[in-house]
Amino acid sequence: MSRLAVDILDALGLESATLVGHSAGGMLAAHAALDYPERLDALVLVAPAGIQRSVGWSLRLLTIPLVGEFLLRPNPTTARTAMVSMFEDASLIPQDIMDTWIKRRKDPQQRRFFFRLLRAGVGIAGTHRDLVYRSQLTDLRPPTLIVWGVEDRVVPIPNGLDDLVEGNPRTRSMKLSPCGHWPQVEQAERFNTVVTDFLQAEVGSETSDRS
Repeated sequence: MSRLAVDILDALGLESATLVGHSAGGMLAAHAALDYPERLDALVLVAPAGIQRSVGWSLRLLTIPLVGEFLLRPNPTTARTAMVSMFEDASLIPQDIMDTWIKRRKDPQQRRFFFRLLRAGVGIAGTHRDLVYRSQLTDLRPPTLIVWGVEDRVVPIPNGLDDLVEGNPRTRSMKLSPCGHWPQVEQAERFNTVVTDFLQAEVGSETSDRS
């Protein structure tokens, strides 16, 4: 999938770009940066999977065949349960996100690919060992910003994250609170400011606008 990210850049005629990845998308973006550092101007990882094996039980249970399909039935009750696990403040859950969640889960192809992707990366014991890149964080060459919600229960903040970040002078982290697994939604204004400031400082306003 890291190669896929580069193929998309090729298809768009871009020599390089900034990648912003959330959760599983963060793991994909991180592996793309490790595999093809020359193609990235900068990297933003938002609650990225794969820095450690540990993930919340809400994800682990979904990897069990039939159990996952039962838990993700497309109705308002399961949508609410899923969203509550993502947010620290449930009062901030937008109704349009709830509606979109239900709509996507009703689509057979969306459901099939969701479970296929999830189970390729996560099992009942957590993230698959061969996808964990914790020891490679210090090898990231593009300027990197890691943003995490302090109260994230889906992909919890790894122990020792600050020490890992300090091991790479081109990497920095920002923790937002109160905030769960979706800082780009729950703390949207603060998140946008932090990411914009980072991109302007590291790659310039022209590049960040293009990205």
